Amino acid sequence: MLLVALHWGWLIGCNSAPLPTPTATVVKPPPATMKPTVTAVISAPLPSEHPSLSSLIPTPQPSATPTSTPDPFTKIVTALPPTPTQSPCATTGTTTAASYTSTIEGPTRTYRIYLPPCYAAETRTYPTLYMLHGNLYGEEEWDNIGIDDEADALTLAGEVAPMIIVMPEGRRVSDNTSGGDFSYEAVLVNELIPHVDALYRTNGERAIGGLSRGGYWAAEVAFRHPDLFSAVGLHAPVFLDTGDDRAINPLWTVESAEINTLCIAFDFGSEDFYISTAQPIRDALLTRQIPHNWTIYPDGSHAYPYWSEHRADYVRWYAQRWQRQRCD
Repeated sequence: MLLVALHWGWLIGCNSAPLPTPTATVVKPPPATMKPTVTAVISAPLPSEHPSLSSLIPTPQPSATPTSTPDPFTKIVTALPPTPTQSPCATTGTTTAASYTSTIEGPTRTYRIYLPPCYAAETRTYPTLYMLHGNLYGEEEWDNIGIDDEADALTLAGEVAPMIIVMPEGRRVSDNTSGGDFSYEAVLVNELIPHVDALYRTNGERAIGGLSRGGYWAAEVAFRHPDLFSAVGLHAPVFLDTGDDRAINPLWTVESAEINTLCIAFDFGSEDFYISTAQPIRDALLTRQIPHNWTIYPDGSHAYPYWSEHRADYVRWYAQRWQRQRCD
């Protein structure tokens, strides 16, 4: 059953006062028959220092009216039609629970894995997508959202090429660590990925994505290990760990990490109160002239219905990186 609940990042349970409700600059909703505009922007300079945590939480302001003409540094990227692929067979894919040995957060850890249609009947290899859950949730989150069901439907329809999807359990290690040798990052990079590559028919092509706090982890891991991933998707991510080590925190590693060939995409609903926490990362990407997708959908808050509504967009975006060798 799909739970409808707000994702409060890792602020759940804290005694701090509620955050003020900010207003984000909203992209004017497109006609109902069109996708929202996605911008890959290369422009403005980065401030000399990242803003403090208090400044990352915006105060209510009158909504600005979006201009109809983008600045000359803005590249408007419209969605391309999917490249049809022949469905491998009529057999649906499978999602199962599995486990692996962990010396960091052991003795064993669990994950769910989606294997595409006809996986058992073929010998081919597949790209692998790692999808990370939010704070205080678990491996079931992306499964409940239906990312595996969407991938299955689009694969059987011939709209995307088949892929493997790994939905790892984070819980304590993802909620209470912030990078380094004994963190969730180390569990993913040093234990889970080698396990998956050894046990399943992967082809070495990987992408990583996450929602809310999982978006922070996806950015941290991808920026620190761009050799392992071709794309990172940040689906309404939350970046509130402003005090972490600068060698680990994506708010800082984005300034120097070798991520020029990494496909990077952000997306938010216009009512998401965490949009501003990702702005420093976007500013750094703009300063470095690293193309990326920044999508604000006309509706949607930091909640399950938002991610569920856009699960097909996510599957198509990751698939096109592998099918077309392009990011937009």
